[in-house]
Amino acid sequence: MENCLFTTDNYENIQIGIIDSEALSLTMENFIYGWCEYFAYALHEEFGYEIFKMRDEFEEENGTYGDYGLIHAFCKCGNLFIDVRGITDSFSEFYEPFEDEGDIETIRIDPYTSSPWITEPNEFGTKLIEIAKKYILEHEEQYNVNCYFKANKKTKDIERG
Repeated sequence: MENCLFTTDNYENIQIGIIDSEALSLTMENFIYGWCEYFAYALHEEFGYEIFKMRDEFEEENGTYGDYGLIHAFCKCGNLFIDVRGITDSFSEFYEPFEDEGDIETIRIDPYTSSPWITEPNEFGTKLIEIAKKYILEHEEQYNVNCYFKANKKTKDIERG
């Protein structure tokens, strides 16, 4: 299938939004390597996708289950992986920015029981979610699995041609 995952070496140059009160410009890089759980939660809220996280082995051995050990939060819908970069069915392509992290496991999380900092965010977290939702709605074709399937159907029809 055609992947709709945006890949670049310059994620920091792709602006997502601005938090005026903090004079902070948010880029795609912020939602890949920093506040990914807020973007995943916004995707969950908009489309109902399940939220997953990649975590390293150290988290479980250490006995902590908060932010420590979190490598990346993202969503899944069937065999599709979704984050700020878009949608893909290729885990290796999806995982590429994190491949230096070593051994990881991917687990489903329930944001309502295991992530109170997302479902009950402070003012800054609330702004992150609002900005993520706005960006998602402005670029729905990048995040809606129905758009993904339509794009791939067209690609298959062209290939059969």
